[in-house]
Amino acid sequence: MPKKIRKTGNYLRVKTYTGRARIKQYRYDDIGEPSHTQRLAAQLSNGRWVTYGYIFKISDIRHRRPTTLRILRNLGITQAQLRKHKI
Repeated sequence: MPKKIRKTGNYLRVKTYTGRARIKQYRYDDIGEPSHTQRLAAQLSNGRWVTYGYIFKISDIRHRRPTTLRILRNLGITQAQLRKHKI
């Protein structure tokens, strides 16, 4: 379950990492087509990489792109939560 959902401009940011380990660095990975849905990964102080969150284009959500909808569904994000953020 996502810890935090935030709308920033044309993007919806979903934070999924809830751990307390110190983070050394971040990187973005495209999921599916380039420049659409992105996974934000964080490297912990022990060297392990974890999924920190996701960044979705709001237009992808509105146009119901299959990859975007699948990830949102897997994260447990409901239509009510999207409506709350006016998406």
